Amino acid sequence: MNGAIGPHFLRLMEDRVRIFAREKDLWRPGHKLALAVSGGADSLCMLHIMAKIAERDQLSLVVAHLHHGIRPAEGDADEAFVRANAEQLGLRFISERAEVPALAQSRRLGLEEAGRIARREFLDRVLNETGALAVATAHTRSDHVETILLHLFRGAGLRGLTGIPPHGFDSRIRPLLCLTREETRRFCATAGLKPRHDPGNDDLSFQRNRIRQRILPLLREEINPALDDAMDRLSQIVSDALELLDASGERLVDAARGPAPHLYLRAPLRAAPRAAAADAIRLILETNCPSAQALGFRETRAILAILQSVGEAALSSGCVVEVSGSFLRIRRQKDTNAPHSAALASASRHPKGAWRSTFEAPLPVPGQVRLPAGTVITARLTRFEDNEYDGTAGPDDCGVTVTQFRGPLMVRHPRPGDRLTPAGRGGSCKLKQIFSEKRIPVWDRSTWPVIVDDAGILWVPGLAMDIRAAPVENQSEGDCVRLEWNR
Repeated sequence: MNGAIGPHFLRLMEDRVRIFAREKDLWRPGHKLALAVSGGADSLCMLHIMAKIAERDQLSLVVAHLHHGIRPAEGDADEAFVRANAEQLGLRFISERAEVPALAQSRRLGLEEAGRIARREFLDRVLNETGALAVATAHTRSDHVETILLHLFRGAGLRGLTGIPPHGFDSRIRPLLCLTREETRRFCATAGLKPRHDPGNDDLSFQRNRIRQRILPLLREEINPALDDAMDRLSQIVSDALELLDASGERLVDAARGPAPHLYLRAPLRAAPRAAAADAIRLILETNCPSAQALGFRETRAILAILQSVGEAALSSGCVVEVSGSFLRIRRQKDTNAPHSAALASASRHPKGAWRSTFEAPLPVPGQVRLPAGTVITARLTRFEDNEYDGTAGPDDCGVTVTQFRGPLMVRHPRPGDRLTPAGRGGSCKLKQIFSEKRIPVWDRSTWPVIVDDAGILWVPGLAMDIRAAPVENQSEGDCVRLEWNR
């Protein structure tokens, strides 16, 4: 290659990466970055380009290398090679050795997935140890195109069609997404660098390698020579559409916020277009289950289905989405008793429907009972004729004349078969029916307070009073017990 052309090409590659980083705001002058370098052509190209850019942008660089323990001898040589390049450039070098085969066996994973986990955990430790702002990985535009096709063939949603982002939530940046794999190899050849070769890249048992070596060449030859440009355009179009969808999802989440962080109003989600509701559910899960994996198609459809009826959907991430009454609730699978507000605790039932709660306490007059969920039932003695209580009843209070109840008053949680005769209804009904009519979520029902005497239910605060507790017409005198529910 002509001596003048070589340096010009190297500087051109450097400028393209620097311009791309500025457009995507990957770093600012003075930042500290860690470089994930395996020793292959892509990462070796990134290492030498970033060393040049660091001089211009006053960046502080650290080189990180993980020995996977898959090919011990070759891995030792890879580590020594990357160390030598880092030292030649005057950069700090950090390396660790992982036992990826053992990790794969212990977690019942493939080598490829186990390797990804080992690299991620190693690079997170590098971030913590060095105080670097981000880890730069050497993904190229070619990797980006392969990823889009892999996702497409698996039936991914819109987000899968965006490919590899320039930066992610995991403190990773990809400054080489503006270069192709052919360009990184040409850079190494022009700069006189001799990258290491990973035989794993030739193994056709890996899907990505089959895409790279068989599918993509065929598509370029038979369908579209400019396939990479087409895939890149698709990625940008989908990314633009997702910005609009995400904004709609965020507005929908705001409209659906309930009285607690993990409780949401069902109506706005149910009425929204399917795509907006699905995006809002994704945002809700990201907020309430930070470690949750991305929702799959079937899980998303399951949640959308129960929004239109009732039920629950257990997700592979360990979260459960419950829909009942007017609310949607998010909880962990083992977190059946997490409170949904300061007032009420969540309901939990045995598989056969029996109530788990056995709470019961005497209600002294005067006096009060504090329920496990934190709410308080207060009883005090008054008289109608004193105008302290006019005989009316609101949702959170009730008056019972002394002659209307039998035996001591008790506060307890609902029990199977509970019945009452609500005032004005004309007959008895199950408490379960009252809960359903008032659209009380199933998780609230088992801890809802119930005030009873020896004859049965007198009052279900906020919902119904038995005919025995209803105000008596034209009653103007006599002792009265006033009950109040302080939520």
